[in-house]
Order: sequence, then structure tokens, then C-alpha cells
Amino acid sequence: MTPMLPAADISSIAHAIELAVAPVFLLTGIAGLLSVLINRLGRVVDRFRTLHGRQPDLQDDARLSATSEMAVLETRVRQLNAQVIDFIGSLSKNVDYKRGSCCGLVGFFRFNAAKT
Repeated sequence: MTPMLPAADISSIAHAIELAVAPVFLLTGIAGLLSVLINRLGRVVDRFRTLHGRQPDLQDDARLSATSEMAVLETRVRQLNAQVIDFIGSLSKNVDYKRGSCCGLVGFFRFNAAKT
């Protein structure tokens, strides 16, 4: 039969595991947010390409509507590119991951507020 570890050793082992696992959750959250931003960027670019390809076949009113929607999509592409670059840049330049993820979240919520 193996001897039981003292409660102090179990507590220190649990703390070491906790410290080892915490960065994994942080990186998973960062990867999830980047995934959302990049997927949204891809969808906006696909919509822009679709409108741009259909534009020669459209009538005057529909062409004007497509042109105005393309202008909005162009603004969204710029905002999303800036958010991804800021998010990655803030993570790579700073050791403080909390600041980087907060910058990315602010940009993410700013985009969603501007979208409505």
C-alpha cells in the first residue's frame, strides 16, 4: 500500500497544476477571439466579392444599392484588419497579456456596436 501524501503537499501540487493550466485557458480565449475576428473578416470579404461580381449585371437602383453596401463593407474590412493587427500587436509587444486581450475586446465590441 502506498503512503498518503500530507495535506500540505497535496495543496502545493494542486497550486502548481493550477499555475500550469491557467495560461492554457488564456491562450484558448485569445485564439477564440482571433478566430471570430478572422472568420468575420472572411465573410465580409466574400460578400464584397459577390457584390462586386454582380455589379455589372445590376440595374441602376440595384447597382447604387450594391455600391453603397460595398462602401460599408470596405469600412468593416478596414476596422476588422485594424482590430486583428492591434490585437496581435498588443500581445506580441507586451508581456502583459491582460492588456492585449482587453485591447482586442474593446475593438471587438466597438465593431459590433458600429454594425447595428
